[in-house]
Amino acid sequence: MSRKFTLLVEVNDWENETWGFFIPLKGNEEAIDYLKKVLKDTDYIINGIEFTETEVDALINNDDDDCGYMARHNKYDFIIDFDKLKKADFKNDDPLYKGQLDKFKRK
Repeated sequence: MSRKFTLLVEVNDWENETWGFFIPLKGNEEAIDYLKKVLKDTDYIINGIEFTETEVDALINNDDDDCGYMARHNKYDFIIDFDKLKKADFKNDDPLYKGQLDKFKRK
């Protein structure tokens, strides 16, 4: 059975770039719900639309847009450490800037 993912989109007006980060749903439900709340009215979009792993891989493998240093579509393959994520300062900082969700990877 194919894994399911949701998409976190970062809109960077300064660089005129948009990057997508696919997050696996299983094991990250609580973290995704939390991100939906704290990222409301920010430069991030996480709307809960589900993608199959096949769809995610197709988007990544057929991404012909050369964005420079970061691909337009990116796939995370880890469980988020929810306790660590809750400690991040989303009000005064941008802890997810340029795909830094990986610093919340569960060890």
